[in-house]
Amino acid sequence: MPLRTVGVLAGMTYHSTVPYYTKINDNVQEALGKPNWASLIMHSYSYEEANALFMKNDWEGVKALFLASAKMMQSGGAKAIVLACNAGHSVAKELEAAIDIPLLHIMDAIALAVTQRGLKKVAL
Repeated sequence: MPLRTVGVLAGMTYHSTVPYYTKINDNVQEALGKPNWASLIMHSYSYEEANALFMKNDWEGVKALFLASAKMMQSGGAKAIVLACNAGHSVAKELEAAIDIPLLHIMDAIALAVTQRGLKKVAL
């Protein structure tokens, strides 16, 4: 069975993007055995460009940046998109509403882990 292609709106630095790529592929290999790996479309942003938007609290600009990438990935065959940027939670709902495929957000996974551990306060 062929794997479905997933789009990844990557972290804001390559340092944060590499672990996502590695972990996704490790999980695919664990589930399917070697030599399998994920079918991914990744978009990594210019830190200077993205950080300038974050520093100005230009959430409309952030949304436009992410949305352009998400639509490109959707057009390219992605069946879901992973939002792998913590700061992206500020535009996740609008992004999800603007695309026709599921959006998987890192903050959902964090919330699940916090709930499962019964934590009351967390720092990210």
